[in-house]
Amino acid sequence: ADAGSVCDFNAVLSCSSVFTQWQSSALGVPNTLVSLPVFAAFAATAVAGLLGSRFARPYLAALLGLSLFMAAFATWYSFQTGFVMGAMCMFCTIGSAAVLTAGIGVTRVAAAGRAFGDGRAGRALDLLVKSKSDLIAWFGLILINAGMLYFGLAF
Repeated sequence: ADAGSVCDFNAVLSCSSVFTQWQSSALGVPNTLVSLPVFAAFAATAVAGLLGSRFARPYLAALLGLSLFMAAFATWYSFQTGFVMGAMCMFCTIGSAAVLTAGIGVTRVAAAGRAFGDGRAGRALDLLVKSKSDLIAWFGLILINAGMLYFGLAF
């Protein structure tokens, strides 16, 4: 009954400590089980895009929306991990990092596929990508998440 997880290294790097917290199932199922299919959808879309597939605008818009939701959720969860739970699950952190990193590609695929058409939102997304501001935003968000984990757990 006292068996720990294989990713329990110490009091701070402890999946078991994290899994017992309510934040680890905030969406109704374990967060790690949410990140896996989401990342798989992002990766499958990327591979299909590399192979020349074209996607419907609503699909791209929904995928970008999911990417933004997951980025916000990962940021909230990083805060909870670092400053509230005081322990970090390596698997959860890798899942969050993968979803945040995939957000870069999703944003660019959505812009290239004209997910929001030629209207105001479409032009704004296009400008964001052409100016490389999307990269600044995504890498900034990745650094914020990493910073919350570092400062929350180290001090």
